[in-house]
Amino acid sequence: MNKRFKNLFLVTCVFSVSILVAACQSETPDSPSGSGTIEIGETKTSFTAGDEGFVAENTRATQALPENRTVDMGNGLTANISIEEDAAENTRAPKRLDGGGTFSIYAVDPLTHQRVMGTNGNRKLLKGKFVNGDFVPTGGALTLAPGTYQFVCINDDAITIDPVTFRLTYRNGKNAMVGLTGAQTITAADRNYSVHFKMRHLCARIRVKLMTYKQDISSIRLQFGSRVFGHDWAYEALADGSYSTTLQTTTHNYAYDYPLSAATANDAELGSEPFFATGNYLYILPGGINGKHNFLKFTSGQIYGKSIPNHEIYLSANGALPSTGWQGKSYTVRFALTPTTTPIYLFSDKTVGMLEDKGSRTPIALVYRGKTKTQQGIAMGLRGTVKEWEITTSPTYNGNNYTTAFATSDDALQDENGYNWTWTSSTDVDGLVKANQQTRYPAFYWASHDPYGVGFGEWYFPAIGEIINVFDKLAKKTNVSSSYITFQKQLSVITNAFVNAGGTNPFQQRSWSSTIYTSPGFSSPIVFYPSGSNDIVVRPQGAAKSHLGYIQTFPFVRY
Repeated sequence: MNKRFKNLFLVTCVFSVSILVAACQSETPDSPSGSGTIEIGETKTSFTAGDEGFVAENTRATQALPENRTVDMGNGLTANISIEEDAAENTRAPKRLDGGGTFSIYAVDPLTHQRVMGTNGNRKLLKGKFVNGDFVPTGGALTLAPGTYQFVCINDDAITIDPVTFRLTYRNGKNAMVGLTGAQTITAADRNYSVHFKMRHLCARIRVKLMTYKQDISSIRLQFGSRVFGHDWAYEALADGSYSTTLQTTTHNYAYDYPLSAATANDAELGSEPFFATGNYLYILPGGINGKHNFLKFTSGQIYGKSIPNHEIYLSANGALPSTGWQGKSYTVRFALTPTTTPIYLFSDKTVGMLEDKGSRTPIALVYRGKTKTQQGIAMGLRGTVKEWEITTSPTYNGNNYTTAFATSDDALQDENGYNWTWTSSTDVDGLVKANQQTRYPAFYWASHDPYGVGFGEWYFPAIGEIINVFDKLAKKTNVSSSYITFQKQLSVITNAFVNAGGTNPFQQRSWSSTIYTSPGFSSPIVFYPSGSNDIVVRPQGAAKSHLGYIQTFPFVRY
């Protein structure tokens, strides 16, 4: 996802938002046992409520979430941050509202939108709790003359009310719920009248899930907050059961202390970090027009034997979280902490981890990008083999094999399109899927057909930019000059990551990529090979696409 978010942002219900609420009425011969009543002449009115729950992704209008981000934390730690919508709750219909604290019920005049008041300015207000969907009054009164009303139900610890509006405040941090009916007429002839509230959540909820490769974490605490002001919001009930919203002038910023539980084994996300620690849900609302810069900040804790630096880490590149389309949804901030230069491996059973923890597992690839709920992981195969890029008798052996060409060699070094070069026919000048051409394109065929026999993943022949990314993650690229790439660490760091796990040294000879650079007189695949202790040469092989008896092919896999 490459969308960025502007203006409004989400903050802990430490503030306020816009809502979507509705209700329906039904008439029943008897009111539910234990339900609250209001007397309208001889009419007995009962209240029931259902909790709509937090809806699943794609069940309402969805605003795209910030793209995954990788952040250098310092102290030898790297964080990958993604924001994911949680799965649906296991229910087809709203469940009966049970618990949730004290609720208030009051009536609104549909024409004036004013609350119905009692004598001497006293407000008519009924208080109570919900038990298995039925309202049990605990105080107050709501006696109405026959007429047309709207009914509003709110939970007291999250929402305040005044003569016109119900209001969410920036600082209360609660799970705000509201039920709102359209205009309903009650006559003196009505004997039993039932009002049902469909209680909807005004906030989104959000939690942090810390993903790790080690179970031993110590006393990790975070702050979740914002350094830019958020605003309170007020809502006015309208006759059709909808509402209007008003941004209040009151502004706040905040920081919410957030402890994490001990790490437990991750059995649900195969291919992801093997351990996780999850915090409780916070309830979040949007801020004002300048609101953004939501952050996480570690305030204490250790992982991988290192103290976690305490600088603020913003949840997206511009700091903003979605401002619309999020009400009643549930989100998880997935925060994966890894050692910056320690290799992470994909094993033959589709698990991932450090080499020291491999046990009986067989490492097959070096992880470049970890798997999350919203994206596949990417890894570079550990074992290479000598294969022809293209056979010499092919009609395109001396020309460009692709329907597009790079303008400069520098552009070619940025190529990360290996999957499409391998599997997409529209990239081939003859309309071929190179992955299926065992005779004409041996390297493509071998790299794309489960070369290690593990039975999972989408395999392909990588582009040169993808290979450079893996080396950069291990040894930190510091300079690119013409066809030379210099790394901060020696090439032995990269070599050891392969060889120590039973792989092939990628620098023992030259190695192919699927990238081609075309210039007047020739069209050639890009190869790489070592030059000194900290540099590699990355350049076109020349006119030849033959392996010459030594040029290696390494596969990549999406998993």
